[in-house]
Amino acid sequence: MIDDSAWNQFNVDRMLTGDDHRKERAARSRNLFYVCCSRAIRRLAVVFVTPLSPRSEAVAREWFSGAAVHD
Repeated sequence: MIDDSAWNQFNVDRMLTGDDHRKERAARSRNLFYVCCSRAIRRLAVVFVTPLSPRSEAVAREWFSGAAVHD
């Protein structure tokens, strides 16, 4: 589960679009997202609690194949 409103040290929404101008936060977000996704052995499910921007949603659909992304 990813909740960008829970802590200001991460922002996966901005990381997906490359719009995070705080380089340290962007790196932390990228690393956390990698760890979350790479630990799954079967059936990865990534749940965004906070809404994604349309650009971030497009990137997620591209990365995880559009058929696997649910609204």
